[in-house]
Amino acid sequence: MQLQAYSAALLALFSLASTAPAQSVVAERETTPITAADLFGRASMPNTAAATFPDGSVVIARASVSGDPLFEVFLPPPISGSPTEVERFLIQIPLDVVLPPFPTRPAVVGFHFFGVSEASVFNQTLPQLCQQKGWYLIAPLGFNQVNFGNRESQDGLDAIFDWVEQFVDLDDQRLYGVGFSMGGLNALSYAWRHQNPSGRRFAAVASLLGTVDPVFDFENGTPMLQSLLANPLVFGGTPDEEPFNYARISPARLSPTQTIDDLEAPVNNLLDTRVYLGINLTDPTTDLLTQNFALSNYLQSKGFQVTVDAFSGVPVHAWSSFDQVPVIDFFDGSVVPGPEPIGGPPLDLYLDREDVVRFTEIREIEPETVARFRVTLGASGSNSFALEALRGVGELVVDASAIGIDPAQPLTFSSFGENPATPGTRIVLPGYPLPPAQVTVNGVAPAFTSHDAATGELTVQPRFDSVFSVTTIIP
Repeated sequence: MQLQAYSAALLALFSLASTAPAQSVVAERETTPITAADLFGRASMPNTAAATFPDGSVVIARASVSGDPLFEVFLPPPISGSPTEVERFLIQIPLDVVLPPFPTRPAVVGFHFFGVSEASVFNQTLPQLCQQKGWYLIAPLGFNQVNFGNRESQDGLDAIFDWVEQFVDLDDQRLYGVGFSMGGLNALSYAWRHQNPSGRRFAAVASLLGTVDPVFDFENGTPMLQSLLANPLVFGGTPDEEPFNYARISPARLSPTQTIDDLEAPVNNLLDTRVYLGINLTDPTTDLLTQNFALSNYLQSKGFQVTVDAFSGVPVHAWSSFDQVPVIDFFDGSVVPGPEPIGGPPLDLYLDREDVVRFTEIREIEPETVARFRVTLGASGSNSFALEALRGVGELVVDASAIGIDPAQPLTFSSFGENPATPGTRIVLPGYPLPPAQVTVNGVAPAFTSHDAATGELTVQPRFDSVFSVTTIIP
C-alpha cells in the first residue's frame, strides 16, 4: 500500500465525486439480459476520464447511490490480470478512509449474475448496507458478463485487489464474497481456490441460489447457454472438450443421483469458512434449486459452518428476491480461519495449480488436474497424521507444526493413494534442521529420502499405490 503517495490523488477523486453527474452508472449501463448484439459485455477503455494514473488505469467518479463516494475503474492489460483484456469494476469507498490514521476496513465483493454488468450489484441494497457498516463494496465485471467464475475472471479479481490496495487498507482478515445465480458460483469458487493463509481469502461467503456445478448447468442448459460457455472467452469448449477448465473452478460435481460427488467436491476447502446459502424455494430455475439442495445437504452432513436460508419468496429468478440484511449480518464479525482445522471431520483439500492450501503446499501437480488429498490428525499425543486419497500430487509440503505435530519428537504418518497407477508422491516436512536419525516406510528404508540443510526440509517418498504405507521418522 502506498497511502502517502496516493492520498492526494484520492482526495482529488473524492472532490470529483462530489460533482459527479447525477446520472447513475446503474441507469447508464445496460443491465438487462444479454442480446445477440452484445453476447459478452466486455469492457473497453473509455475515451475520457476523471483521472488517469501512471499505470494506465482510468478512474471515473460516479453518482453515489448510498452517500459514500463511488468510482468506476478501468484496468488495461496487463495490470488487469489478462495479457489482452480490459477489466472494469466499481468500488464504493467509505468517506473517512483517506483521513489519518487511514483506518483498515472490511470489504464486500459483490459478483453480478449472468448476462448483466457489475453495475447490477448497485441495484441491490448492498451499497446502503455497506455504507452503514463503513465497509468497502467492490463489484468486478470479470472481463465479461457471462464469465461463469472462470479462472480468468478470478485472475482479474486478484488484479483488482492489487490495484485497490495501493490506495487503501483493506482488512485481509475480513474480506467477504456474495453473489446471486452465476455470481454465487463466482463467490464460492474464488473462496475455495484461494486458501493460502498468507494470501487473500474470504472470511465468509454467501451464495444466493448460486450455480454449484457448471457442467450440470451446461448439460441442462439451452443451446445458447451451451454456446456461450463453450466460447473461448468463458471455458473454451464443451465439458468433454475442455474438462479441466470447468473442473478447476467448480465447487462440486453432482452425481447421477443429483447428490454431491464426495470425490469431486473442492468446496471441502471451506470446512472452516462460514458459508451462507440463500434458497428461494419458489424460484422457477429448477436446475439451480436441485444444485443448491444437494450442496446444502452435503455441507450440513459434513459439519460445515453453513447457514441455510430457505424461504418462499417471489416466484422470479432475481437477486431482489433475497433480503441482503441477513447476509451482511452473517458477514459481520467473521474472520478467516487459521491454517489448522477446527475440529470436525478430516480435511479434504483440493487445488488446481501449484500453490498453498491451508497448512500444505502443492509444489508439483499433474498437468490439467484438480489435485486432491485428505489429511486426518492422529489421536491426541500420538504425533501422527494420515494422508489419504492422493490424486494428481507430485510433491506435497505438510507443515506438521501448524497442526500441532512436533518434528522434534518421533513422528508417524500413514499414506494411501487414490490411483494405484500414480507415481509415488514426495512428502516434504519442514522443521528438520538436521537429518533425522532414521526414516522407515513399512519398517524398511524408503525408496527415496533427502534432507535440505538450508531449508530444514526432509523429503520422503512413501508408497502411494495399493499398499498402505506407514512412514516413521526418528529425529
